[in-house]
Amino acid sequence: MKLYTTIAAIAAATTALTQAAITWTGAVDSDLTNDGNWDFSGSGLASVAGIDSGTVADDLVIGNAGTSPVFGDLTGQPTWGTTAAFGITLDNATIDNGSGNDGFGFGTISLTNGSSLTTFFVDGTLNVDATSSVNLEGAGDPIPGATAVNLAVGATITLSSVAEYTEQGSQIFVNGVNYATDSSILDFSGTTATAVPEPSSSALLGLGALALILRRRK
Repeated sequence: MKLYTTIAAIAAATTALTQAAITWTGAVDSDLTNDGNWDFSGSGLASVAGIDSGTVADDLVIGNAGTSPVFGDLTGQPTWGTTAAFGITLDNATIDNGSGNDGFGFGTISLTNGSSLTTFFVDGTLNVDATSSVNLEGAGDPIPGATAVNLAVGATITLSSVAEYTEQGSQIFVNGVNYATDSSILDFSGTTATAVPEPSSSALLGLGALALILRRRK
């Protein structure tokens, strides 16, 4: 009986850890550093102290509840967010840097369900789904270090100039292929690009559809 109880306790603790997150409520204002704007009931933390230096040690979930968050423009151009071991999920949410020059990172950032992120730079893995967009306003190195921007087909990205795409091309991916290897993965309108399937992928889809039509005719 004790063994089963112990196993159940471990399972419950593991489930709690996998579901742990700090959730945005926007109950007070747009300030990301204000603990009053966050729900800590799913986390072991009681504060987002350190969010303005990328040291929050838990996952952050930001939806469209309450006031949309805005992060500031601090001395030293810091990276806002979590440590690399955690992540930030935007779910039908908008975050704007308010024309500041700070960045967003260090954990994995996921933009989902029509989310939009505007920041000077991003430092960490950024995943953008087909309905979401990212605007990286920095010139020179808006995707620094080992950062990778993974775009689902249909996702949009905006950089400060078309030249930035060439400079950062090895770090912008669509379906695992980077822009430096195959520039056809992005379709441009000014400095905004939409992720599109590779020509080879489109061809395979076309051949598959043709084969299906021919099979039905037999």
